[in-house]
Amino acid sequence: MSFTGFGWGKNLHQNLGLLISDLEEKEKEKEKETDLFEEEEEKKKKPSEHSIKIQKPTLIPILESNNIIHISSGSEKTCFVSSSNIMYEYGKGISKFTKHTVLSRSPRITKIAAGRNHFLILTSNGVVYALGSNFNGEIGYGEDNMYTIDSPSQVPFFQQNDIKCKDIACGHEQGYFLTVEGLLYSCGANLYGELGVGNNTIQISPTLVRKDVAKIYSGPRSHHFFFLDNKNKLFACGLGKSGQLGLGSKRSYNKPKELKKFRKKEFSTICCGQKHSLMLLDSKVYSCGEIHFNGAMEKKLRTKFTIIPSLAEETILQIAVGSQHSLVLTDGYEIFVFGSNNDGQLGLQPDSQMVTIENQVVPTKIKNEDFRNIISAPFSSIKLICGSETSFIFNLDFDALVKDFYSMLTSNKLMDLKLKNKFKINKLLLKLRLKLKEIDNNFLEKFDKLKDDQIKLLIDWVYTGKNKEQALNENIVNLFELENIQSLKQDLLSLYQMDDQKKDFTLQLDNKELKIHSLILVARSEKFAEKFDLDNSINHYEIKKQLCSFETLKIFVKFLYTDYFDKNNQINEKTKQELCILKEKWKLSKYSDLEGKIIHSLN
Repeated sequence: MSFTGFGWGKNLHQNLGLLISDLEEKEKEKEKETDLFEEEEEKKKKPSEHSIKIQKPTLIPILESNNIIHISSGSEKTCFVSSSNIMYEYGKGISKFTKHTVLSRSPRITKIAAGRNHFLILTSNGVVYALGSNFNGEIGYGEDNMYTIDSPSQVPFFQQNDIKCKDIACGHEQGYFLTVEGLLYSCGANLYGELGVGNNTIQISPTLVRKDVAKIYSGPRSHHFFFLDNKNKLFACGLGKSGQLGLGSKRSYNKPKELKKFRKKEFSTICCGQKHSLMLLDSKVYSCGEIHFNGAMEKKLRTKFTIIPSLAEETILQIAVGSQHSLVLTDGYEIFVFGSNNDGQLGLQPDSQMVTIENQVVPTKIKNEDFRNIISAPFSSIKLICGSETSFIFNLDFDALVKDFYSMLTSNKLMDLKLKNKFKINKLLLKLRLKLKEIDNNFLEKFDKLKDDQIKLLIDWVYTGKNKEQALNENIVNLFELENIQSLKQDLLSLYQMDDQKKDFTLQLDNKELKIHSLILVARSEKFAEKFDLDNSINHYEIKKQLCSFETLKIFVKFLYTDYFDKNNQINEKTKQELCILKEKWKLSKYSDLEGKIIHSLN
């Protein structure tokens, strides 16, 4: 499994995950090579410019060594989350980093959101945890604790009322929570009405905003937010003096106000900065807000979302927004940046570290062949992230299948076989991986000869392919007479190619049937994982015919098994839209970049 990532921008508090001590040590080595007669006093200085302002995209060690799948960066701190739910916190007040393991045995972390100095964390079972500052009630702990939470803890309001959430967001000193029933709550600072509760009073506990909400959007330095309701209407609220609400004026609102122009538009996302906002709609990027940050090079600020002229001909895959800067990724795997560069957050690589390239009013292309390789690698899934004055690009996964099946292992679903009377495993997957025709008592007795740690390693390998040498040591290979051992990806392809009679689940669409393994559905789709939680005996599911064609369904099912699209699929725009709809409806794993892999299949 390969993980790689780069960061750049403000590193004053080690927000990038780059330890200043390490950077200083590297610089000293360079200085020794260039100036052997340097005065001793000169070495006793504060952290130099090169260690607190990283202007060139720089490899982040933690992204290479810890299987990081989430990054969230605020004004003062950054959290990195590994595939095993371990959180690494860097930033102000932390000498090196803080490792939080409290959630390592919890359901998978699906999202983490950052504000100025606080974080909200959402897990796959709908539980919300919080971490960091609560001085303005931004994490909703109420009057009993208006200080700082040093370790991830459940938000009391939702815990006490047994309320589950499906989305979270953070503003500068605000927290936003969207429940599975579509109720939107907010808490925190409210000077500009950014909580949307109809007043400008601080709210120290989650307070109801609206009852029919589908999605929420905010940002780590923003004093405004957007949400989409169940009728696909877009609303904005909060500070608007720079036009960042896109409502056609510079007014601020403490009650949500609809952007009627975008009623029932299928936009991908909205990102909020301090004084500007970006929207990704039909693969084009629209902006509103402050002149210097909206990317349009106009003489006055934009009070309505309007396409950015210099990017109008580009097909946009992703956008990310910091306090006063933005990143845009195109389908040609080029990154454009614009806005403030005071802390090197645009990554434009000046010739000298002592020089800072000025702010960029219009989108400017980053030239860096080092990370271009990870962006365009086949089957990779890359992610752009902006903190307040930081930027990250990282390879989310090369092996989405591996991490999906790891999640299945940790969730304990479809475990229908016991080994040594204490370890559970999926019978079909065990047979597939160990090339078994049958699992009989004679076979099961062999596990009694193994130590517990050997069985754990073997099970881990069955689901992930990790630690192959340790898991398949000579003793185990001889005991089970293993031959022709393949990778997890190769075995899942074999599973896809099995006769339909050996597949235990039926998908129905327009009077046609398509067979699939329930194992695949549970591992790859959060929707079906939830369904099997309620009833693990279900064996069929009917798909509404308006969602997709039967041909699209076949392409989608193969993707679930293989995590890629064949070049000969001939995916057109309609097929792409239907695949994306299925992804959303089936809650496809966060690990799989379906859209990016469609593009790879077209190239």
